[in-house]
Amino acid sequence: MAASLADEKDEIRVEIGIARQRQKQLDVAAAAAAAQHTNNNNERRSKSHDDSMLTLSDSIVKARQQPKSTEEESILQQKYASIQDLEERAFNILVDLGMVDLNPDPETLDNIEEDE
Repeated sequence: MAASLADEKDEIRVEIGIARQRQKQLDVAAAAAAAQHTNNNNERRSKSHDDSMLTLSDSIVKARQQPKSTEEESILQQKYASIQDLEERAFNILVDLGMVDLNPDPETLDNIEEDE
């Protein structure tokens, strides 16, 4: 009986491992699909606007590229894990993926214009 419980535990561990791998594959596929969707939207926008429309920078393209090497994943995990505030972490991820544009603070711009 003890052997059968141990065997069942081993089978469950294997199933959990398989489920985690599958979830990771689904997460990667979902991220790739989201990046492709964003790229498609950006392409449509750039076609519908004049040539002065900004294109994706190389850093954004690299951030969206999947799959990542284990070294890159580790670096990103460390980077985002070091950010304690959940909203700040989410914001940084969106900025890195190019889904949020950083704009200067309007109050700061007013001060600069007054100084000139």
